[in-house]
Amino acid sequence: HKRRRIEENRAVQVGGALPRAPSPEREGWTFGDDEEKAPQEQVAERREGAEVQETSMEIYMQERDQEFAIWKESERIRDNTLLTEIFERQLASWSEGCIYCRMTSGEDDHEGLCPLEANDKGVFEGIERGVKQIQEWMARKGSFERYCGCWECGLPYRICNRWEDIYGDGGKFRRIAGEQCQYPDIMAKVIGAGLSRARDVLEYIFRQIGKTEEGKEVGVDDLLRIGGRRRKDWGGMETNDMCVGMSMLMDWFDED
Repeated sequence: HKRRRIEENRAVQVGGALPRAPSPEREGWTFGDDEEKAPQEQVAERREGAEVQETSMEIYMQERDQEFAIWKESERIRDNTLLTEIFERQLASWSEGCIYCRMTSGEDDHEGLCPLEANDKGVFEGIERGVKQIQEWMARKGSFERYCGCWECGLPYRICNRWEDIYGDGGKFRRIAGEQCQYPDIMAKVIGAGLSRARDVLEYIFRQIGKTEEGKEVGVDDLLRIGGRRRKDWGGMETNDMCVGMSMLMDWFDED
C-alpha cells in the first residue's frame, strides 16, 4: 500500500500544470488587460514628446531667423547712415576750398585768383578742359539714367537742396520751386580735374565700379558710360555711379 501511494503522488506531481516560460514564437508573459496597454501608451507618450520637442525647435529657429533678420537690417541701416554721413562731410569739406589746388598741390586755402591760373597756366587750362568736358556731358540729355539723382549737379536727391522727399522714406522726390543745388559744380570739377591730374586713379576706380576686365583700358567714353548708370542703393540713397566714383576719388586724395 505504501508503494502504491508513492506512485500516485508522483503521477500527480508530473501530470500537474506548471507555469510555462514564453517561447520564441510568443511576445512574452500574459498579463492583465490594463498591463497589455502599457507599451502602446509608452510609445504614444514618446511620440507626443518628440512632436512637442520638434515644435519647440521650429519655434526657436523661427525666432532666431527673425532676430537675425532684424540684426541684419539694423546693420544695413547703420552702414548706410555712416556712408551718407561720410559723403556729406566730403562734400562740405571739398566745397570750402579750391578743388583744383587740392588735387594739385594740396594747398586749397586761398582767396581770389587761383595760384595755378597765375603761375602754371598750362596745368590750369588742362583742368579746365576736363571740367568743361564733364559739364557738357552732364548737360546732355540721357547721360544719366532716369531716377539716379539731380540732373543739374548729379548728386543724390536726398542731399541736393532742390529736391524734397515726398513721403519721408526716400522712395519718391519732387523738385522744390526756387531752390538751387548747394554744390552745383562739385561733380564736374572733381571728375574733370581727375581726368587731368589723376587719370590713372580715376580709370582704376571706374574699372572697379564697372567690373571691367583687369588690364583693359578704360577711356573717357567708358568712364562716362559707367558713370551715368543708376545706383539704386548707395548709403541708402538712389544715385549714379559717377557720384560713387567721385566719392572714391575724394577719399583717395584725402588719404594721399
